[in-house]
Parts: sequence; C-alpha cells; structure tokens
Amino acid sequence: MRAFFGNNKYHQMKTKIVYAVVSDEKDVYMEEVFLSTYSLRRHNPDAFVELVVDSKTDATIKGDREKMLKYVNKKTVVNVPGHYNKVQTSRYLKTSLRQTVEGDFLFIDSDTIVTDSLAEADSLTGNVMMVLDYHVSLQQRYNAKSVRRRLEATDVDWNIEMPYYNSGIMYVKDCEESRRLFEVWHEKWKNNVEIAGIHFDQIPLAYANEVTSHLITELDGVWNCQIMNNGLPFLNRAKIIHYFMSFASIRAAKPYRFHDKQLLLDIRKEGDIPAHIADMIDRAKEMFLIPNQIAAGSETALLNNSLYKLYISHPRIYSLFNTIACYILKISGSK
Repeated sequence: MRAFFGNNKYHQMKTKIVYAVVSDEKDVYMEEVFLSTYSLRRHNPDAFVELVVDSKTDATIKGDREKMLKYVNKKTVVNVPGHYNKVQTSRYLKTSLRQTVEGDFLFIDSDTIVTDSLAEADSLTGNVMMVLDYHVSLQQRYNAKSVRRRLEATDVDWNIEMPYYNSGIMYVKDCEESRRLFEVWHEKWKNNVEIAGIHFDQIPLAYANEVTSHLITELDGVWNCQIMNNGLPFLNRAKIIHYFMSFASIRAAKPYRFHDKQLLLDIRKEGDIPAHIADMIDRAKEMFLIPNQIAAGSETALLNNSLYKLYISHPRIYSLFNTIACYILKISGSK
C-alpha cells in the first residue's frame, strides 16, 4: 500500500468492511470495487476488507485483474448455482452474506466513494442497520406505485407506512437475530426468482423485515448518501457517497462525475488509480457536472415522467412535442 495509507492517526476498526462482486473481463464492476476500496483506504487505512465473489468471477481474477485486489485483505469464494445469470448471482451473494462472512461487518456496494472515517461503525448498536431507500418514506416517493406493484407481485403485504430500506450499505452484527433475517431474505429472494422471475433484492428484504418484526433499524443517511435521490442534505457530512452507476444509463446527462464509465476504463488501462482520478476521489463531494440546477418538490416528477424518457430515447419526437407545447403557451398568453 502507498505511504499515505499508513497514517497512524486513524482508529483501527473492529468492524469488517465487506464488498461483493460478480464480474468478468466484459464489464467494469471489478474496477468499481477497486475505485471504492481505494477511497476507503484513503480514510480507513487499517480497516479489514473482505471481498466476496462467486467461483466464475474468481476464475477471471488473474493477471491485471488480480492487481485490483491490492486493497483487499481477504477474498472469499462462494459456489453459486450455475443457472443464475450475473445480476442474479450478485443478488445471491448479497442476500447470503451473513451466512458467508464471520463477525460484525459493514457491507458497501461497489458504486460508492468513501469520504470519511468509518470507525464509528464500531459504536453502532443495532443488529441490522440500513438507510431508507431514497432517504424518504414510501409516502414521499415519486415511484411508490411501482414499489407497491413489485411488493404485491411477490406476496408482500403492502403498507404505505412500512419502512423500505436501501441495501447498498448494511451494518450487520454477528448474532442470531441478523442470521434469521438473512435466512428469510435469501429464501424469499430465491423464491421470487424461481416463481415470479423477479430478481430485485430490496423487495424480499422488506418481506424479511416484516417477518422478523422490523429487526432492521434506521441508519443515519450520512452512511449511504444516495446522491441521485434526496442525498443533498447528507452530502456535507457524508461518510459514503452512493452514486448509483445504473442511473448513468437512464439520464440524459451524468450529474455526478463518477458516473463516467471512461474513468473505470482509465483504471483498467493504468492497472491502478491514475493521478487525475485520485484527485477526484479527494474532492468527491465537489464532483458534479456544470451546468447544473437543483430540482425539488413537485419539480422532481419531471425527471421521472414519460416526456423525460422520450427526451432521452427519441429526441426528435420530443422536440416536436416541445414545439407544440411552446405554441400552446404562446397562444394562451403564458410566459
């Protein structure tokens, strides 16, 4: 490790840091993990990091790809049933982590940038702790109807007041209660895939939380600052920025600079973290595309309606609709 990872002012964490990845040479998921673990080491040089992979992924970790494990202390290989695709295999690993990893751990998704010390994880008291998905209740979500459809399609009783958590960052104690939740979660996830063909992991997580009498307790949003959804109030104190790489494919622009896939390709080419990306990591809370504007309240609906999707997928057709709208506004006297 580089010299700056040896600063002894940092607290040595007792809580293990865990990542899980399913990857091969055709994707950039391993590069995401490399980027995140590098950022982790900037602020947590003494953390113990365990990477959980499936056997197919493990077979590809050689040569240059093996170099991307330089900030990992332990690699754990899980034999996942061969009929699952890559996305499903990734969910399989996540929902079975408690059965795979020993000790208390903090799981971190790969599309993240760690921006501060995580030593406070040692003082967390819940058995399982997570941040609310999108940082809001279901009542406040623009896509609550979509969540409801997914829950009901997998026989989960809908309740607008039920807590719905984001599984991107999870604090998990090593105890019987957490093992029970993960057992229910994993079995429900497998059932959803086999019976309903639904691979989402947060749907069965909500079910498992209900079955275990709401074992999950809420974690402060600074641990999982979901920068694309209501994360702004947590950005200044954020410990982990969760930038949701999947959003890059459904937005016309890439608001957060780490959405740029070219950064990950640069890492692959360099075989390490290039200087310009290291600088970006050190300024992760500033890395936003300019120009930008803040949309809030009812305005956020504009980014999630059909016209915006039309703007992305069929810009010429959108332009026609926009011209018609301008004409209507003009003859109606609206400014």
